[in-house]
Amino acid sequence: MTKITVYHFEVWDSVNDQMARSKRMGTPDAIKNTAHGREVGQGIDVDAADVGTEIAGFTLRNYRPSGSGNPGVMP
Repeated sequence: MTKITVYHFEVWDSVNDQMARSKRMGTPDAIKNTAHGREVGQGIDVDAADVGTEIAGFTLRNYRPSGSGNPGVMP
């Protein structure tokens, strides 16, 4: 099983004029080049199959990695 390190990240919310934490997690390249955001906290190694299913370099929204108390995608 191949692992990829993903991070929580923040992007600029122009409506509220502040940084907002994304509901996705992403690779450093995707966060910088696609979301134009900044990484928050430490990275988490996840299964490569869980990254890029909707948007290259990102997990699904509300993603919970396996091994956490509640893996999968939360509603």
